[in-house]
Amino acid sequence: MSRLARWCFDHRRRVVVIWLLAAVVLLGVSRAAGSNFTAALSLPNTDSQAAVSLLTQNFPAAAGEGDQVVIQATAGAAIDSAPVRAAVTAALDKVAKVPGVASVASPYAADGAGQISRDDTIAFARVTWDTQSASITTADADHLITTAESADGPDVHVSVEGQSITNSERPTLGASVAVGVVAALIILLLIFGGAVLASLLPLAGTAVALVIGLCLVRLLTHAFDVASQSIDLAVLIGLGVGVDYGLFIISRHRGAVKAGRSYREAAAEAANTSGRTVLFAGATVCIALLGQFALGVNFLYGPSAAAAIAVALTMVSSLTFLPAMLGFLGAKVLSRKERAALAGDGPAGPGAAGLGLRWARFVEARRALVALGALVVVVVIALPVRNQLIPRAGQGTSLVVHVGGETATNIDFSHVLGGKLPLFIAVVVLLAFVLLAAVFRSLLIPVVASVLNLLSVGAALGAINAVFNWGWGASLLGLTGTGPIDAFLPVIMFSVLFGLSMDYEVFTVSRMQEEWRDLPQSGPAGQRNHLAVTLGQAKSSRIIIAAAGIMILVFGSFLLGGHRLLQEFGFGLAFSVLVDALVIRSLLLPAVMHLIGPANWALPNRLDHMLPHLDIEPGQEEDPDLKIGEGMDAIGIG
Repeated sequence: MSRLARWCFDHRRRVVVIWLLAAVVLLGVSRAAGSNFTAALSLPNTDSQAAVSLLTQNFPAAAGEGDQVVIQATAGAAIDSAPVRAAVTAALDKVAKVPGVASVASPYAADGAGQISRDDTIAFARVTWDTQSASITTADADHLITTAESADGPDVHVSVEGQSITNSERPTLGASVAVGVVAALIILLLIFGGAVLASLLPLAGTAVALVIGLCLVRLLTHAFDVASQSIDLAVLIGLGVGVDYGLFIISRHRGAVKAGRSYREAAAEAANTSGRTVLFAGATVCIALLGQFALGVNFLYGPSAAAAIAVALTMVSSLTFLPAMLGFLGAKVLSRKERAALAGDGPAGPGAAGLGLRWARFVEARRALVALGALVVVVVIALPVRNQLIPRAGQGTSLVVHVGGETATNIDFSHVLGGKLPLFIAVVVLLAFVLLAAVFRSLLIPVVASVLNLLSVGAALGAINAVFNWGWGASLLGLTGTGPIDAFLPVIMFSVLFGLSMDYEVFTVSRMQEEWRDLPQSGPAGQRNHLAVTLGQAKSSRIIIAAAGIMILVFGSFLLGGHRLLQEFGFGLAFSVLVDALVIRSLLLPAVMHLIGPANWALPNRLDHMLPHLDIEPGQEEDPDLKIGEGMDAIGIG
């Protein structure tokens, strides 16, 4: 990792040009190629799919999406009045010619009396498409809306409603993204001591990565089915993890510069430590997301691929683009006040002090009580409640009944995912266990991490259910109405949250392991473990809280958009990060590691020989042209 960082630092112009050129080229190619978003959902061997197939084969006109054109007579007019009738009839004739519309049931037809209200002021027409709502493009839905609303006039007002209409009228993410970016910048400025350029770097790296990623997603829509929501999820997840990855690397770089290392060696040290954390955490998220392909549900392919592309590119950007940009910044990675302090007082290594150290000592002193209290809090939040009613229309008869429609499809979708989810979770947890065991050369650390990560995911899902299904606190969050949670949300949430929890786990425990290795081995092992856990927590807590704050604000900003799916994801991710950072990583994890003792760092010999060696804190690789002691002269300070 350090060699990669040095190369990017030395060839910074080339690296930056490559990234920017890739963004410009892909942006042009994606605009020229266009996109082909769809959300077709196929559930083989399910009742709802059988109903759709039978209708498509035998009654094509009844198999598609159904929307309604609602007509309101105004200014004292009546639905049956000549002006209203003429305007509406002309508009519905045009609607029938909209591409993709299979039929239109007019309230003025011979059998349309039931579509007119008793007071003759409200009526509706049924519009049936020749395909399901997921396959209706935004352009086709907009065409229907414009055509139907052509009847609007002084005596009549027309509205259109239906699933395809809702899909086409989803709000944009501009305001949410802007709020998230501004909030993240404020936290970065606070953490980086007012160093403006250093604070902008994580946002710049994330922006370049997301531009490239979103262009790739648009191009992927020509290869397989990708739902339009995939872009939104990619932005949501990529923005959150990208800024956090940048925070980890730049904060370590700044610490190395303050300790007297040259800018080049500081970049190498940041990549060799925090960069490895980013690599392992990002890889875990991508593996978990792409593992959804094994579920065999085509609807999940688009969101999982889009999110994995966004995470992978933000990870690569943090490891290449940021070291190159740090080469351009030089001394400006520190604020003026920090540069003056470095020049006047000399180098200062990172120490454990202040609130972080006092908090870590509190956890050590009351470890049993802290562990029990934190565990109770997380378990209570995660308590699952879910009831579903499945119709049994065909019981007691010789009929073979298939129930179709959006509700039936959602139920079948939930059942399909529910049957495959346990295996998916087991595989992801096993892979994460092997990775952590290889990284930390420990058996108990990955066991504890797996359990805590599952608790974090459970807390998020429990909170989502309480807010969006039960309505607890919905008004405080500006939400309207309650309803069932989208069936695929737990799958994607698990993939993302397990990786994010791994991010904080690796960052925190790697600091503790660093202290464990550096402390004298002559004293009692138990006391050494307590000191390592306390110092590691104290030194990492500030960055963990800052990273969590950024994610909470970025994810929470998506509550503002009015898009229910993104509100569910935004709230769930923000709440999970809140619980993970403030309860699990700040209380439960260190308390449990204090209780376990020196066994934290033990690995059976047989397992040690089986696992590859992936050290998160390797020995520093020295630059053959520069010794550590020459760092102050090399950066022109002192």
